[in-house]
Amino acid sequence: MKMFVENENLEKAKTLLRQVHIKVTLVRLVVLHILQSAEKEWTVTEIIACVDLNLMKISIASVYQTLMLFEKVGIVYKCKYEDKQALYSVNKNETNIRISCQKCGCLQQLQTPLLKSELEDLLRVNKIDSYQLILIHQKCLSCLSKI
Repeated sequence: MKMFVENENLEKAKTLLRQVHIKVTLVRLVVLHILQSAEKEWTVTEIIACVDLNLMKISIASVYQTLMLFEKVGIVYKCKYEDKQALYSVNKNETNIRISCQKCGCLQQLQTPLLKSELEDLLRVNKIDSYQLILIHQKCLSCLSKI
C-alpha cells in the first residue's frame, strides 16, 4: 500500500480530522489512510505491520490511542467478540454480520447486502437501532486449506 499516493487523499484526511476537531498528526493521518484504503477490517497488529512496511516505526500505544479517539468521534467502527482481537474499519455503513472460526479464532466480516437488508427491516420493526450478528463455524477457509 503506497502512503498518500495522491495529495488529494492527504487533504481529505486532514479535512476529516479537522471537521471532528482532532489535531492532525502524522500517526493519525497514517492510521486513517490505512483504514480508508483497506478492503476489510484490520487488527492493530495488521495496521502496525502495514506501517512498518512503509518504513515508519509506530508504537502500539499510539495506534491504540488513535483508534480509541477515532472510535469516540465516530470515524472508526470497532468490532470485538469475546477474547478475540478487535477489528477496526472506517465507518462506511457496512454490515455488522461476522463469521467466527472456532479453530483459529479469526473474525471476518460477511458481505451480504440481501441478508443485511432483511435484518435491518426486522430490527426496524422491533425498534432496535443497532446490531451485531456473529455466526460461529468449525473452520474458516484458511483453516480448511491447511488440511
